[in-house]
Amino acid sequence: MTLASNIAVLLPLCLYILHTHQQPQQLVISACCGTTAANCLNYSNAEDLFGLSCCGTRPINQFEEICCNNVARKRRQGNKYYEQCCGDQVLGYDETCCSNVVHRIANQQCCGNQTFNMYDQRKLCCDGVLSEIPEGKIGACCGSRAFDGGVNQFCCAGSVSNRSTSDSCCMRFRANETDPIAGQPYNSATHFCCDTPFPIAGNQACCYVRRTGGDADPLDKPMVYDTTRQCCSFPFKQPMPKPANNDCSTVGLV
Repeated sequence: MTLASNIAVLLPLCLYILHTHQQPQQLVISACCGTTAANCLNYSNAEDLFGLSCCGTRPINQFEEICCNNVARKRRQGNKYYEQCCGDQVLGYDETCCSNVVHRIANQQCCGNQTFNMYDQRKLCCDGVLSEIPEGKIGACCGSRAFDGGVNQFCCAGSVSNRSTSDSCCMRFRANETDPIAGQPYNSATHFCCDTPFPIAGNQACCYVRRTGGDADPLDKPMVYDTTRQCCSFPFKQPMPKPANNDCSTVGLV
């Protein structure tokens, strides 16, 4: 068997036209999807190439098989004909695909790799995690967790806290907008927030130090200061010593 000089290429499928030395001469067409003979299939009629394509390193007929993530699957399976994929599996029109997982139920919503009925008010999807809300309760998302929407719980930086022990959320200082959001729940009757919760003491307060010289910024840095000895006043670069007259309105003025 010798390779002829004419090679037809249908990317990514390579077609090699060969002839035998036997009589009568027989045409052999080798369709390849790789560099080795194991990646080739031989055909004797050009009509057999209709619909031919590569699935990974394997030639397939697109009318008989479907390529799902480089895995060849039969289109006809029982009384079903498949025209779409879910990951490396075939997907029927009476099925739902969620994160490459096939669910044998139609017209569902996805939450991660799970399905749910979007009209079911007891189901709540929070960041890809599916939760079930108790009958008659209100649900809301806090990060990937569900909570009661503020009745007996509240959300603090993606974590659920009980109102029986705390009622507020103290957000941590972020040097950049790309820094992770973090916070700590606290009881506003006993603590105040200044980057972290501090016990309420008679002389302590929080001063938001401006990092730019302009207007207030969400990234202003909170600093605890002593109100009996310091002033939190313009230009708010840092708490400043309190003047002898105890008038903080004059601090920082030229």
